[in-house]
Formats: sequence, C-alpha cells, structure tokens
Amino acid sequence: MEPIIFVLMSDSAVKVAFSRLKAIASYLQLRIILEVLQLLHWMDKLKQLLCYFYGGIFGALVVV
Repeated sequence: MEPIIFVLMSDSAVKVAFSRLKAIASYLQLRIILEVLQLLHWMDKLKQLLCYFYGGIFGALVVV
C-alpha cells in the first residue's frame, strides 16, 4: 500500500480556493435565477397564446 500524502496549502492558497468557490456558487445562483425568470416569461407567453386560441373558439375566456 502506498502512504497517504496530505498536501498542506498556505493560507493564501486556501483564500484563493475559497474565493473561487464563492464566485462559482454566486455564478450558479445567478444562472438559476435567470433560468427561472425565463421559464416564467415562457409560461406567461404560453398562457397568452392559449387564451387567444381558446378565446377565439369558445368566446370570451377569463383566466385569472
């Protein structure tokens, strides 16, 4: 068996790694928020399209 070697990082290297981790987490959070907003916008457009088609077929359709 080979021995387990622990690599010790300096304080500055730990700070850099932690800073990168925080930046990645912030980026992922932003991407999730943007994707949810895009999904909500798409759903609103779909609702409008359905109201247009069903409103034309069945008369005045009220969607709350």
